[in-house]
Amino acid sequence: MVWLILTLLLLTGLLALLIPMLYAGEVYRVRRGLHRVTCPETKKRAAVEIDALHCAATSLTGSEYMRLSDCSRWPEKKDCDQECVYELFEPETPPAAKPGLPHVAVWAGAGAAWLLGAFWYADPVFGRAWVRLHGLGQEAARARAEAVAPYLVPLAGFLLLGYVVALAERVAGRLGMVRAIALAVAACAAFLVVDLLLRPAFPGEWLPLTWVEMTYALAGSALSAAVVSGWPALRQEVGA
Repeated sequence: MVWLILTLLLLTGLLALLIPMLYAGEVYRVRRGLHRVTCPETKKRAAVEIDALHCAATSLTGSEYMRLSDCSRWPEKKDCDQECVYELFEPETPPAAKPGLPHVAVWAGAGAAWLLGAFWYADPVFGRAWVRLHGLGQEAARARAEAVAPYLVPLAGFLLLGYVVALAERVAGRLGMVRAIALAVAACAAFLVVDLLLRPAFPGEWLPLTWVEMTYALAGSALSAAVVSGWPALRQEVGA
């Protein structure tokens, strides 16, 4: 069982990293090569080359840091302040021109996380463990599999979580892939803690949470946030 858990966590991690890497790849593609800028010292045009790999790496934290790797005025002026890099940043979008919430990205992220559940609860993965943890018989397990609500609740949760990430990015600007995933996982973990604390106070027929449900919720949240945060770069990559 240990090797299965490690394998599944590795696959989930690869899925969560796919969108960030696409985003970083788009930043690298835009920044690489020669760029023409106006030198703040001479007020004349100069050719510079950006450290595209560094830009791509720092963009994942939500704050891209741009620096030069070469300039037509080097090596004589290699110790300059590199203020010309600010010219290469796109001007900030005015508040009135900011786009609305990315509904397609939110639904795509929720759908990806929801489909992850089909793999997560498959018998060869965690399906048998889930049945065993709840002590369900064959008929009871089949009845649970045929019910509709257990499938809709996670989808609704991932949709809500996706809109939280999208709203946070709209208010605070791009969070970056790492911060978006951290926000989603933290929000999901907080919900799980509240759920565990309040369940005993509300008796019902629902099944208790086990590590199977909780790890799926956290993995799905990370995947959903990655899709929402990386959707603009994904669209550019597909359209390129």
